[in-house]
Amino acid sequence: MLANSPVRVAIALAAALFILGATTGEIVQLTVKSPAPSAIRGGTVPLEVRVQIAPGWHIHGHEADEPFLIPTELTLDLPPGVRAGAIRYPEAQGRTFRFAPTKVLHVYEGTVRITTSVTVPAEYAGAEVPITANLKYQACTDTTCAPPKTASAELVLPVADRGEAGVRSSSPGIMSGGFDFSEFLAERGRLLTLLLTWILGLGLNLTPCVYPLISVTVAYFGRQSQASARRRGLLAAAYVAGIVASFTALGVAAASSGAMFGSWLQQPWVLVGLAGLMLVLAGSSFGLYNLRLPTALTRVAGQTMPGVLGSFAMGASMGIVAAPCVGPVLVGLLAFVSQQGDLWLALQLFAVLALGLGSPYLVLAFMVSSLKMLPRSGGWLLWVERAFGFLLLAMAVYFLSPLLPRQAASLAYAAVAIAAALVLGLLHVEARKGWRRFQHAVGLTLALFGVWLALPPASRGTIRWEPYTEQALERAQQENKPVLIDFVADWCIPCHEMEATTFADRRVAKLAEGFAMLRADLTLETEHTKSITERFEVRGVPTIVLLDANGREVHRMVGYVAPEELALAMEKLIQQASRVAPERSQNSIVKPSLSSFSRSSKVTRARA
Repeated sequence: MLANSPVRVAIALAAALFILGATTGEIVQLTVKSPAPSAIRGGTVPLEVRVQIAPGWHIHGHEADEPFLIPTELTLDLPPGVRAGAIRYPEAQGRTFRFAPTKVLHVYEGTVRITTSVTVPAEYAGAEVPITANLKYQACTDTTCAPPKTASAELVLPVADRGEAGVRSSSPGIMSGGFDFSEFLAERGRLLTLLLTWILGLGLNLTPCVYPLISVTVAYFGRQSQASARRRGLLAAAYVAGIVASFTALGVAAASSGAMFGSWLQQPWVLVGLAGLMLVLAGSSFGLYNLRLPTALTRVAGQTMPGVLGSFAMGASMGIVAAPCVGPVLVGLLAFVSQQGDLWLALQLFAVLALGLGSPYLVLAFMVSSLKMLPRSGGWLLWVERAFGFLLLAMAVYFLSPLLPRQAASLAYAAVAIAAALVLGLLHVEARKGWRRFQHAVGLTLALFGVWLALPPASRGTIRWEPYTEQALERAQQENKPVLIDFVADWCIPCHEMEATTFADRRVAKLAEGFAMLRADLTLETEHTKSITERFEVRGVPTIVLLDANGREVHRMVGYVAPEELALAMEKLIQQASRVAPERSQNSIVKPSLSSFSRSSKVTRARA
């Protein structure tokens, strides 16, 4: 009798009205902001939409676990001509609730940050860009769900021309894919941020792109063993200063212009210039000439400065080579610098990052030039000089390889290895038996390596790649297939590492059968590659972008990606697609799952 009493009904009705009334107020609060002070005509401005969810409440993830659940979805209202970029949602948390203790649901709780961007056309005539963010969501507790609602927030950005706006803003994809420097700087201050940046710069030495730096450092400073300790330290410091100077200049320029970091290596004249420098140094190692400054300049500079200037110039060229060392740290720094518009802070951060990158080479350069085992005269000195010369020749081929057919580059490497085998293994052989055996072993190893390089390359992996085109992308959407776009370049060492490991993995190759696998080759800069990098906001290679069957970007990975990480991201996208498919075909069917709240949510959505 109590269950049917008017008092009980009134209490239940009051509770329902309280819940519904609460949803119109403080459960979900929305704010939208941009780290850029203004929008730039012809530029892209990052946005962050912050969702604050009241304690005890949650909202469903962007990819709903069941067709009848209401996914969280962000849309932007923009002026005509202003274009929204890809919307990137954070990872939802898996949780179980009282109404379904055996079912894991992916939800958002607390503070949620969703990132995106807006691109303002160069011909935009307005003085301001009004941006309205609309978030469709459904808020629930552990026992109750409120009806779906839409929260809105507005941001108005002033519009400036590129010259007035300072440093250009970058995309939120960069912001979300990298380390958040802005938050760390706000919490810890500039000094600790610079210290962290130096440590992160050290970490760049764990990437494969430093291989050329190691080779050139050993070859260049291995010839300085006769200098005094003071001079060797001075030359090593000048070498690292050159790395810092050029790397910093390239970083600030990339952040200011929005260009891809390392894009200088897309220019044929840069590649030819670096290869020419390696050939000149190799000729000196082979004894064809001695590199000296003119006598008049030597009198002005003194005896020390010519070597210091040469080391600085060599380091500066290696700073260009180090530019493709792209990863989440570097893209995060690019995004932060481009957002701040503070040139002095940009110079500080990139210089400290480059100093962290170059610090190991200060030690390596001094140690190589200090090796007591290196000969001071005689046949062994000549042999070591020749060995460094062939190492420099190989580096010349490395820089020229993007301009050559792949088989031609392999044959060039093979020629250098076989020539080194003949010179180092047969000529200039020491009379002492032990050293003679060592030289013969080196020569035989190099000869076998050269023959292996000359052989036709074996096919690696079973992935069938298709060159990226707009037509290929549209065809994938028509076939309702997810898309993986691999942005690569021939001068990108991590790209080659991934080809030999990640894409040769059986699990990745099997998953690739369900994807449209597109490859965008950014080796050389053309109108086609420029349009691709601008459209997908690519700031460095390797970059992998995953699109769902609707063409929306759902995941981005920058730098070397291990097979397990890529396979996990591909599997997740396939699982999301399989959850969406039943929703499309059965959105009118009521599913007797979870609880009565789920069925009522289903009915609400069907009516909408």
